[in-house]
Amino acid sequence: MNKHHYAKTGKKIMILLLFFVIFLEEISQGIPAFLVDQMFPYFSNDVKENDTSLLSMLTLKETVTKETKEETNITLAESTEEPEPEVEETVSVSTPVVYNRTDLENYDFLLSNFYLVDSTTTITQNELNGSILLDMDLSLNLEGTEPKILIYHTHGSETFVDSRAGVIEDSVIGVGDELARILQEEYHVAVYHDRTIYDQVNGKLDRNKAYEMSRKGVKEILEQYPSIEVVIDLHRDGVNENTHLVTSINGKPTAKIMFFNGMSRSATNGDIDYLYNENKQQNLAFSLQMQIKAKSYYPDFVRKIYLKAYKYNLDLKPRAALVEVGGQTNTVEEAKNAMEPFAKILVEVLSQK
Repeated sequence: MNKHHYAKTGKKIMILLLFFVIFLEEISQGIPAFLVDQMFPYFSNDVKENDTSLLSMLTLKETVTKETKEETNITLAESTEEPEPEVEETVSVSTPVVYNRTDLENYDFLLSNFYLVDSTTTITQNELNGSILLDMDLSLNLEGTEPKILIYHTHGSETFVDSRAGVIEDSVIGVGDELARILQEEYHVAVYHDRTIYDQVNGKLDRNKAYEMSRKGVKEILEQYPSIEVVIDLHRDGVNENTHLVTSINGKPTAKIMFFNGMSRSATNGDIDYLYNENKQQNLAFSLQMQIKAKSYYPDFVRKIYLKAYKYNLDLKPRAALVEVGGQTNTVEEAKNAMEPFAKILVEVLSQK
């Protein structure tokens, strides 16, 4: 055979591969999720929660950001944020920001000033309607002994730069302990803190089904305590090693936080039916109202709200939030210091103050 023949054969193989990939894409969009599970068992629920098609699994180019020395086996699908700029982010608190209502009702103003939209998703003008989101009543009666707020951690193994190995109080769960303490002791709000480590299997880090496991655990808690109306999934973000997400609040070094919303929509294929979230608008209102409240007190405390394609169990309650506290380069003290201002803005939004 001559070189010309090999070239023609190679082109035919490439064309066949292309058609095969397109075929996989088409069938993956047209069959139920449970059949995908049977046909492609290596795709866990978490992977599907973080992607929408087989084709995008083959072409995804996002950088893994939730990876530290102790977390080398985290899958690409579990990254919840794109890489931070390689800069040091150490700033002092600045003048509180008060926004004009007209600006807050402007889609372009909201989008550019309050949000980072991941390349995997989109948000429409109807969804980002400032008038509706700001006027939505999220108030609660926070009195009583029955728990009103649930704190849990889908990735409970997340730690900080100076965390002691194996010490749960130095992990994101310890940060949840501090938030629960402040809410109960300073604001007299009953809290249930779920300290379950959902991202370990037999004592080893395994996030393949972390969201599936935390969903099961949270649903059981909600059934046991129907008084719970607020659900907070507290995380620690993954950032570049020379990025330090810290500000100063009341003279204390304080980790910055970031609210995170899932849109249940792929930028390529549109709405993801099996990730439908009936509480999406309320989720968006909850994070936006907390973001604006934070800006009025501590403008450098909050990063922009991050939007991504998936759901992240935020459908479990209208007042559900995923909150990233600092990154792996923050100290335990900085992360725990962040819970005081966070508790303040959370309670004020829930009290409509």
